[in-house]
Amino acid sequence: MDAAGVVEQVGNKVTKFRRGDAIYAYLSFEEQGGYAELAVTKQDHAALKPKSIDFEQAAAVPLAATTAWQALVDKAGLSTGQTVLIHGGSGGVGTFAVQIAKARGAKVIATASTANQDLLKQLVHYRPHGFSRMAA
Repeated sequence: MDAAGVVEQVGNKVTKFRRGDAIYAYLSFEEQGGYAELAVTKQDHAALKPKSIDFEQAAAVPLAATTAWQALVDKAGLSTGQTVLIHGGSGGVGTFAVQIAKARGAKVIATASTANQDLLKQLVHYRPHGFSRMAA
């Protein structure tokens, strides 16, 4: 239920956006889908699209990022100094989970396939120590 686009119209109580703003949004299950010419969402379910990413990239953000946030912050209460293991750290939810955990000051351990190791090393501060030494 992710979408990205340009604001065409805002309601009279909307304060965060104006016509012409490029945004990305999460469309809740009560709302219609985003595969349409126009879509409606609440202002709290949207954010300005960073200029550094295109609309396709922006449309992939909301659900994956929200899922990672809910798991780590809302449910697990992840905080500074804790250690977190993220399986699939190079996937959609995983890449957000790694970044959220790092931003909250957690020690991040993540798994990824061999083909995705380079991406994961960019997200996690990689130390070339043996696993046995790190796990001891």
